[in-house]
Amino acid sequence: MKAAICLASLAILAGVITAAPFGWDPDTIYTYRTQCRYGAGMLGLEGPTVDNTQTDRAFIEVTYHLDIYQHEENKLYLNPRQFTAVIAQEQIDPREDPISSQKEVDIPEKYRKLLEKVMIVKLDPKSGVPESILVRANQPLTVAEKNIKRAQVQAFILNPGTSKLVVKGNVNRQTNSVRPSEQDDDAGFFYQVMEESIHGECQTYYSVSQTGPFQSLYQFEGQDVPVSDINNNNNADSNSQEQQQRPRSPKFAGSSQQSNEISEEGQQKTWPKAYDQFCKEGEQIYVIRKAVNLTACRDRPVLATVIPQELRECRPGDNTCKSLWDHVVYTRFLACGTSRQDFTIIEVNQEENFVYGTRVEENIEGRAIKNVTLLLKERTSANAAAEEMKNQGQQQYEIKSLVFEFDLEQQQEQLGGQQLRQPWQRKSSSRRHQSNSDSAEGPLGTYGPIQFPLQDQLPGLENPPLSAQLITNIVTQEQLEQHALYLVQEISHNIHDPKKSIAERETIALTTALSKTLRYLSQTQQINLYRTVSEQNSHDQELQVTATSVLADAMCASGTPASLVAVMKLIEDEQITDYRAAQNVMTFAQYARLPTKAFRERFWQFIKHPKVQRSQQIRTTALLAYSALLHESCVNARTKQSSYSYSLYGPLGQPEDVEPFVQDTIQKLEKLMQKREKDFKREQTSKAHEFSLYMAILGNVGHPSMLPIVQKVLDASNDVQEKSKALYALKHLIRPKDVNSPVQHSDGRVNVDENQNEVDRVEIDPVDYQVVQKKVVPLLMSVALDKTEHPTVRCIAIQMIVYSGADVTQWQMLAMNTWINDSEEVHYFTYTTMKNLAELQVAPTPLHKGMIIKARAVFPLCRPVNEQNASKSTNTFASGSVAALNAQFFRQMSWLGSRDSAWPTSFYFRNYLSFGSGALGVNPIEISLHFRTLQKVMDQVSATFGSSSSEESGEVNQYMKTILDTITKREMKENSHGSIYVNFRNGMQRLWQVDSLEKYLSWKSLSNYLSLRQGIPFNYQKTIQLAHHSMEFPTIFGLPMNVNVKLPTLFSLRGKARLNGNREDVQFHAEIDVVAGFKRHAKVSLKIPYIQKKIEAGLQTHVVVQAPFRVSYRQRSDEPIVFAITPAANINGTEPTGKIELLTFHRKPYVAIITDELYPTVSTQGGQMTIIRTIEPPTVSERHYPDVLGFAVSSKEVSDFRPENESPSAWSRFLALFKTPETFANFGSYGGQRVKYADRRVVLNVDASTSKTLLIVVAARRGPGSLDESFDTDLSSSSSSSSSTSESDESNSASREEQQNRLRQDQQSQSSSSSSSSSESNENSNSNEDSTEVLSKGRLVVVAILTKQKHLPAVPRTTAVVNLLKPEYPNQKQVVIQITKRTDKFQLRVAQGAAAEDSVRGLLTADSNSIKELAKAVIDPAYQGQQREFCAEISGKIVYPQYAHPNYLVTLRQVLLSRELKADVQGRIQFSDSCKDEDLKQNEIIISGELRRGQNMTEWARTKSPQAQKCAGDEAQEFSSSDDCLNVATQEAAALNKARLTIRWTENLPQPLQQAMYTGRDLLKARLMRHVYHNRFPQSPATGNSAIVNLRITPDSKFWFARILTNETELLINNVPSNRVIQAALPISALQTIGQNVQDAILGSDSQLTCQLEGRLISSFDNVVGQIQPEVAQGCRHLLAADGSGDNTMAIFATNVGTDNLKLQLILPQTRILLAGQQGVKRSQRAQTEPARDIVALVNGQVVSLPFTVRKPNQRPGSNDYVARIQPLPAGGVQVLTPKNDIFFDAQRVIIYADNIFRNQTVGMCGDCDGEKVADRRSRKDIPLSSATLLYADYAYEQIDGSHCTVNSEIKQQIKEEESLAKIRRGSGDSGSVSNLRWGRALFSRSKQQKAWQNRQVSSSSSSSSSSEEVQQQQAWGHQQQQTWGHQQQQTWEHQQQQQQQFHQQQQHVQQSGYRGNSNTRQG
Repeated sequence: MKAAICLASLAILAGVITAAPFGWDPDTIYTYRTQCRYGAGMLGLEGPTVDNTQTDRAFIEVTYHLDIYQHEENKLYLNPRQFTAVIAQEQIDPREDPISSQKEVDIPEKYRKLLEKVMIVKLDPKSGVPESILVRANQPLTVAEKNIKRAQVQAFILNPGTSKLVVKGNVNRQTNSVRPSEQDDDAGFFYQVMEESIHGECQTYYSVSQTGPFQSLYQFEGQDVPVSDINNNNNADSNSQEQQQRPRSPKFAGSSQQSNEISEEGQQKTWPKAYDQFCKEGEQIYVIRKAVNLTACRDRPVLATVIPQELRECRPGDNTCKSLWDHVVYTRFLACGTSRQDFTIIEVNQEENFVYGTRVEENIEGRAIKNVTLLLKERTSANAAAEEMKNQGQQQYEIKSLVFEFDLEQQQEQLGGQQLRQPWQRKSSSRRHQSNSDSAEGPLGTYGPIQFPLQDQLPGLENPPLSAQLITNIVTQEQLEQHALYLVQEISHNIHDPKKSIAERETIALTTALSKTLRYLSQTQQINLYRTVSEQNSHDQELQVTATSVLADAMCASGTPASLVAVMKLIEDEQITDYRAAQNVMTFAQYARLPTKAFRERFWQFIKHPKVQRSQQIRTTALLAYSALLHESCVNARTKQSSYSYSLYGPLGQPEDVEPFVQDTIQKLEKLMQKREKDFKREQTSKAHEFSLYMAILGNVGHPSMLPIVQKVLDASNDVQEKSKALYALKHLIRPKDVNSPVQHSDGRVNVDENQNEVDRVEIDPVDYQVVQKKVVPLLMSVALDKTEHPTVRCIAIQMIVYSGADVTQWQMLAMNTWINDSEEVHYFTYTTMKNLAELQVAPTPLHKGMIIKARAVFPLCRPVNEQNASKSTNTFASGSVAALNAQFFRQMSWLGSRDSAWPTSFYFRNYLSFGSGALGVNPIEISLHFRTLQKVMDQVSATFGSSSSEESGEVNQYMKTILDTITKREMKENSHGSIYVNFRNGMQRLWQVDSLEKYLSWKSLSNYLSLRQGIPFNYQKTIQLAHHSMEFPTIFGLPMNVNVKLPTLFSLRGKARLNGNREDVQFHAEIDVVAGFKRHAKVSLKIPYIQKKIEAGLQTHVVVQAPFRVSYRQRSDEPIVFAITPAANINGTEPTGKIELLTFHRKPYVAIITDELYPTVSTQGGQMTIIRTIEPPTVSERHYPDVLGFAVSSKEVSDFRPENESPSAWSRFLALFKTPETFANFGSYGGQRVKYADRRVVLNVDASTSKTLLIVVAARRGPGSLDESFDTDLSSSSSSSSSTSESDESNSASREEQQNRLRQDQQSQSSSSSSSSSESNENSNSNEDSTEVLSKGRLVVVAILTKQKHLPAVPRTTAVVNLLKPEYPNQKQVVIQITKRTDKFQLRVAQGAAAEDSVRGLLTADSNSIKELAKAVIDPAYQGQQREFCAEISGKIVYPQYAHPNYLVTLRQVLLSRELKADVQGRIQFSDSCKDEDLKQNEIIISGELRRGQNMTEWARTKSPQAQKCAGDEAQEFSSSDDCLNVATQEAAALNKARLTIRWTENLPQPLQQAMYTGRDLLKARLMRHVYHNRFPQSPATGNSAIVNLRITPDSKFWFARILTNETELLINNVPSNRVIQAALPISALQTIGQNVQDAILGSDSQLTCQLEGRLISSFDNVVGQIQPEVAQGCRHLLAADGSGDNTMAIFATNVGTDNLKLQLILPQTRILLAGQQGVKRSQRAQTEPARDIVALVNGQVVSLPFTVRKPNQRPGSNDYVARIQPLPAGGVQVLTPKNDIFFDAQRVIIYADNIFRNQTVGMCGDCDGEKVADRRSRKDIPLSSATLLYADYAYEQIDGSHCTVNSEIKQQIKEEESLAKIRRGSGDSGSVSNLRWGRALFSRSKQQKAWQNRQVSSSSSSSSSSEEVQQQQAWGHQQQQTWGHQQQQTWEHQQQQQQQFHQQQQHVQQSGYRGNSNTRQG
């Protein structure tokens, strides 16, 4: 009989089940009181508010009674009645506290009838679990009504089980009683069953505990209800999840309204007296706890949208998602009875709690609590009750399923339109009854296949699909359309209205409401709406563009098939065109909510539309979006299961659905490749875009069927970028999908996560272990280890391997390959990859963790690089965490070096963000750039827009033509081209391919120029939902709970631009309004349809930047450049007025009662929103800055954060959370650790500003008119007179006479230059040179910052140039900055206010007109401002020794070490209220001292440093100009690592400055506390107002020391570690500047490309050293270097190589220069440290006196252009400076410094200058030769005078043999194609290379069961494979090498290494 009461409690809201037969009293009615409460709020924000009220939660509480009695066997009558509802907003404990400020809500009569309808519950005869529900009504029930009835009957189901189901790990005890006599076998155990409830058919865990027998006099007699923790100590078997969210005693139950039918006696009774009628003496008290595992459900009813596809470690509605959310459904039953099969449930407490947020404490919470209490048991007539129920309806409707259904009819009821589709009926599982079986089979083997109830009812393309239940007052389709129209107009006017900012009007929130409204409109309605919007705004074109752009973006963001197809039709009808169409199509893959088969077919039709095909960008973007959509909806098992309403519709696509599209793309790609093979030497890369597009499409789809075409491209193509694109296409195939669910693979295996025990989500993943390990990884390894492959392709293969599933053995092979690799690029890339990964400390995902572990294991195997060189291929990684948000980031940035430029040819960037400890993951942006090459692109831009002067053709160029006729030209036959690929948020992709940059940079866009003259309006609007995560799932009330996170962004750029003036005086004038902002909105809500309200809590973060302004740029010949900007709130107005909110920041935690979801939450039309405030009083801070250069700026803050007075400030600590600016840009929308209310604004008040316009005026002077004075430093003016070295000239006598006349004129004009240079050298000793002299002689740059009251007019009102520098426009504020540089002197002057006029007064007589005009602009207008007068000047100079100077190309190491090296330093700092010299001297700080090379540095540069030791070996081989020796000379022998400075200052220094000096000293002591010793009583203090500073840096730059001595104290600073910046910049070198030091540290050997010839040794540009046998060629001149492309006239010849009479010949534009030493001076007679000083220079056959400058023909007077400058050096030799090359020559050696433009296009003995040591010695026919001697002989030319040149015949024959063999092994007899095939095809097919990989079974690197022997075998196999590949390649060359042996008899030693020396530089 007691079991009847159990079932009664279940029938109300909990099914109470016992074993059959059921013992219900037939004439007994059981009355239960049910109290339901839902509260939404913020956790962790408790505290009093401003008005001492507490509001951090919104509540709805519903109370009703339920009568239950037995109708017939296995059926129960349930009669709910007396429903009451209250709603409130206050701060209470939702479990315990009563609602105090409640407001009763009227339930409409139609809903009340629904709620109070009587039900018949049919019970399962075996288990007693409710099986179905019968409801009598006059009309069919809606889905919402069914869900309410389900909740009333089955929200709690108690399944006691037929036997004791003890699971593994359970405590195997039979009782928890402490008394043996009270032992009960039914208590104290844990079991699980599959149970169907409103949440689905899920795994449910039960725990039963026993407290003891019932006694009438109970110890808790004085309390209202039993405490839920009666037996917590005995509940040892409860699972951990229940313990975390165990509900407390529901005290609020006693305060709720009770039924009037309950007797007063029952109300007054206390526990347990109130339950005497239910429990008998001696019965056991049971506490049963139940938890539902929502992660393991068969048919989980969840509607979810995840945009982009970010969900990684969980699925919507699961119990937990890492730290992102917690979802708990917990039930507690209190019962009494004799056994587990015979007890009465007295009370049921159920709680459902959902907490969302990334923070540790403060997050959003939604909590539902239901309490069911048995109140009354009385006898009555069951027949009378049955008759009463029958009268409520004539028809009986059955609810067959207990599982929640989503409401399809709600739209029909509310919107009053046509029915969208018939409501579906859930098919209950045929095996549902097996869930109570005792069997313990696995989750997949017991429950049968998955059934998707809506799989046959997929949404169409016309009507809107299934959507979330809607709470709104809009009831018709017409009203819905009008509401959407209203939102569009409101958004558009907000953007154009300057009166209020979009932050204040919540414009971004309106865009979200618009996209939500459009989800309920059909396709036709949306098209009509777009046309209506366009027509209504036709009178205003700017407003029309804004409105239509906003609407189109909202249609895309709505994401329904109807919306996206509507956008397609608008594009097909050309109502949306150009870039707007491409940007809308770009978002389809991300926004699509239901990509059904019909939608995919319609998308494909759209792509084939003629109007789409005509636009390359629309077609490209559409194909990228379509392919990405196929991957997400058909291929990727993870995204299919976490999005697209998988639980209702099932998979919307299968992998086989994409195969036709993949095959079609492959066929097009093959046709394109066949067409290219017919024209191998194509002139244009017109099809490059198509190839890149097809490969990107295949990569997006990510289906394994693409592998054959990728392999074909790698085998057949010779284009580096094509191979690179093919490798990048493998991005989705490099590792199996890590889906945390039982995933069925194509080989039949099933992976099951034992921790989750999931029973649904079975999907076939085509990318499985077999595909990755047996196909993809072998292919990538074969490319990465193929030495014949291009380095760029190999580097990309290595990058893909890192992310793949390659095991440790394969990583080891990559590391070991660095020891035998012949490519510097691949070596650098592999090393930096392993090194940077191994140094990471944070791994956001298991993938990254595996990468880090493998890198740490194999990094010690890598060969270290010789130097840090950023121009080489580099792969960098960075990672970190933001602990306050439980978030991590991972960033990769890589660039691939170019053979053609120091700039990289490819760049790749990708970042990854992880939220909630790995729950969410997204790639915000992925960028891939390629330029061929970047250097050529820059040169083309400079030639198009800059001043490029082509070389004049003439007689001398014939010599260059003769050279080019004998060699294979090194030129890029294709145009400069490039590509950019961008991927936003995992789904939005764009691809731009520029096939020919020349056509884009030509001036054929003259029409655009003419349009700009007339004025061009521009209007760009873009709104994007960067993130939209939505989950809707049922609650215990039968009502849906919704979790929603949105991140809408808005960017607006509009205005007008115009070009005024003419070519002599041109001005660009524009007015621009820039608005950028985002709003992150996270909320949790519960929808209550029967009161048409929604209870909601959330957090809004709103950031908006708004900057409207007018701007102009004016440039006039011989006048300064003027840039002006006028802030204008209304850019179209006449007068700039009003206030501009530059920055607005809102953070609002809130609770709300929503009455209309189609309005923003903040809108009063949407509901009642209450901001949660937490402290009293709030922090209110308002600061005004009325005079920021005349502009009035203010900042205001109102927040609940406490005021911060300490340093650093709260803002700085907030920014420090995010580590880097990049992570702040991505994580900033989440905010900091706390979520308190904050409102911060920065406002510019235009009305209160005294200035209206800010001007920046720039003028400059390059230097004096004399070329030599402009470029020379303190060079010796001694000229060399020489005996003429005759040189024949083939020119006619007329031209010779003209050249001689010009040379005489040049020498006469430069004699004065020589004397001025001498005088300049002498002035180094004059330390008292005044500033006026420096200003008059040096290079000068002047910048004036002026403000005016005059404002820039609007663009439509200007037709002429606006000159704001006129005297009639007075200056309000003025600041002048002057920077002067002359030889070794430097001066910086800053002046403001009236002092600025004194500062520029001396410029009125300057020899530059632009500087004069700038001075007039400061002096002539009347100064009306009230600015403080101030002037400061910093000047100084360094006097270098005569033999060492930064402008000298070369000073040898031995020369530097043989002398003491020091430089004098002089400096002065002056400041005053005036810029007059007498005023400045009153306050000055004078610095004097010296820099010197210390003894330790001298020893370091001589013998101790590694480079010095290498240089010593080179000098022993008579190669003192090797790369190592040059580096030692520049960086070590010339290093000034010690400084002694004396600082003196005047007595009357301002007090603030003196205080700043003391503060600086204290700060230095605090920051370097561990290294500082403070002596307060120095023995020899400084005198007076002075200080002595001694500085020293160690030779390796790792530590520095300092001693600071004043008249009061002494500071000793020792052993301070240097950071990277200090190590790169210091010590100062006497041979180069600090900037050059940094450049060397970054670029390494590529910083300065040098080629050296000394004696018989030569070092190429790529640092390949060889020894020459000069005897093989007699009477010849040998080509050292020349431009092989023909673009530049440059050739350098050497004669008499290896002798003491070395000569050098330079061929330059219109010029031939011959340099030779004085005859008769033998080398043996000269000292090693004194190179030859006497050099003879002939220019075009005429002897010239040095220094000498060769000018261009017809050069205009005063121009600084030149062809060459020949200068003698004090230490011996001469340097020839040209605009593109520099050469040092001293008759013993030649050193050539090449410009970056000559990379990969030089010919000659100096190599090809491509950055690679391999195949560096290339013959005239571009064939690699085996020795430097062969190269020396091949580049032998006859003398210009025609004298005979003889080359050894055997050497000639050997060259021919090597060239023939090279052509054979290249597979081509055409010498012209050999260069193109250098890195092209492999020696054998790619498929052969990977055979060994495909036949190998690669074990998973994560397997813990592999024995040590297996690991050793794998490693041994890897090394064996590596050696096998090396032997295969070696055998290919073996026969060829044997044929060459017979020619190498006479030069065996030379061919091997040339000489003994540094092995690191002798490669190649």
